[in-house]
Amino acid sequence: MIRRATKPSSRRRPTGPQRVRKIHSFEALERREVLDAALQVVHNSPYEAAAEVDVYVNDALLLDDFAYGTATPFVTVPSGVNLKIDITAPDAADNSSPVFTTNAVLAADTNYVAIAAGDPLGVGPAFTIAVSDLGRQTAANPANAEFFVFHGAPDAPAVDVQARGVGTLVDDIAFPNFAPDYLSVPPDSYTIDVTLANGTTRVRSFEADLSGAAGAALMVAATGLVAPAPGQPEFGLLAVFADGTTALLPEVAPEVVGTNRSDRFTAQMSDGVLEISGGGQTTEFLALTNPLVSIRGRRGNDRLSVYLSETETLPAIAFNGGRGYDSLYVHGTSGDDDITIVETNDYASLVPGTLAVKRVEAATVWAGAGDDHVDASGIMSFGITIFGGRGNDVLRGGDAHDVIFGGLGNDVLIGGPGFDLLIDFFGRNERDDRPWWWFF
Repeated sequence: MIRRATKPSSRRRPTGPQRVRKIHSFEALERREVLDAALQVVHNSPYEAAAEVDVYVNDALLLDDFAYGTATPFVTVPSGVNLKIDITAPDAADNSSPVFTTNAVLAADTNYVAIAAGDPLGVGPAFTIAVSDLGRQTAANPANAEFFVFHGAPDAPAVDVQARGVGTLVDDIAFPNFAPDYLSVPPDSYTIDVTLANGTTRVRSFEADLSGAAGAALMVAATGLVAPAPGQPEFGLLAVFADGTTALLPEVAPEVVGTNRSDRFTAQMSDGVLEISGGGQTTEFLALTNPLVSIRGRRGNDRLSVYLSETETLPAIAFNGGRGYDSLYVHGTSGDDDITIVETNDYASLVPGTLAVKRVEAATVWAGAGDDHVDASGIMSFGITIFGGRGNDVLRGGDAHDVIFGGLGNDVLIGGPGFDLLIDFFGRNERDDRPWWWFF
């Protein structure tokens, strides 16, 4: 099940979902007999300046210290009258100097959802309150779970929302818009891919467990920032329930899984997108939001070929070969490449550009022209072959028996504790090893 968050966040920091602590009454606005529309308010502005706000309606305080990632339940509000909505700083004494003002007239017997989004300082996309009259408090089909989507990530482009094995749920939705209607799906667990509008490049993926949500109606909002500054929330999906509780959908790690045959994977960058082919599929990942991508082989003798880019840094790539005799091939560029290969299970520490391997039996690096730096000192269980090519290279092997070719230029060849073969020609060359053999 999607877990609903009830724990409050720290003051004035957009730390995620929580429950609204207090909603002031509308009794001061109109007599009760005309309170015949329903309204849910959601705070989805991820900027520090809007971490907490006060909300006034017709000069009366409705929400005090309303925090990012929180929502109200559906509350009864006046219909057929003008509602002046003011947003102020949380420490404002009144609404005489609002940071944002808008007006709305709500229709009777209608459920509204109003969601705050954007940057109140105007550096990012402008702050706004988007309103939809499609709100539901329960599912129209009690056997299904129903939700509709809001694009509330201000720095994200137009996106598609897809459910794996189901298809495209929402096509080309842009900030700050709602999807045209609710989606009604059987209560089950779904993997949700948010992609660019091309429908192929994954921005990020999430798990939506609706297996116990039959009869429920909720909103799912894109939230956070694709390129957050330190302390700002990252891009995510926020589930908002009719009772006002919220939950961030858990992320699904970006991964490509092979077959039981001998797969030939390739990985390369183009225009900020990492493309991985192999295992009968081609998958694209937006590098900005996927700093680590895993490739997992199964049975068979799998091979991963990584092609570097002169202008772009690849995300960290973790290759688990699985069963069989599996190998890694790295192809450098004509520029100055920095190639680091490690053998580790600690993926959390990897930085973009690092290649991590597990259950791999061989690796070969063609660094190419340029002054390259190849560091394979993190490899412990198998030997690596490194070709430096032209240029003044620094080539470092691992713990096993390595073969290192310097090539043309003034190179530094560093082996390791194993029996290494170091070969170099034509230039002022240095070595740091007790090699099995050394050639100039």
